[in-house]
Amino acid sequence: MDNILISAINTIRQSFSHGSYASANDTNLDEKINRYLHSAPAINDYVVGLDLYDFEGEKLVVVSYDEAANISVGETMMWQMYDETSRIAGVAYRVLSTYMVGKLQLDLPKALLSYHR
Repeated sequence: MDNILISAINTIRQSFSHGSYASANDTNLDEKINRYLHSAPAINDYVVGLDLYDFEGEKLVVVSYDEAANISVGETMMWQMYDETSRIAGVAYRVLSTYMVGKLQLDLPKALLSYHR
């Protein structure tokens, strides 16, 4: 399931024109996810947490971002409204910001995976 999170990181980075981070086929994905979260502010991604859920048969990756960071107004709106669907190895998943989870009033179960800085 770490491969879904790496794919989600790449999706997020591409949304903000930052390029890919890692291949989902790499080894030590757990280490790469943690390294990404600790370097994200320095590379203007502002991601501070990633949680993977199985919600109503759909994989959801919820992205927590640094709301206190000095983010431009346009990017702040992009982070808040972030809702993207992607697929890896035949598995579809959806990436949502914490703001969108609240806006959609989703009552999420316990996370399958959770990474936080």
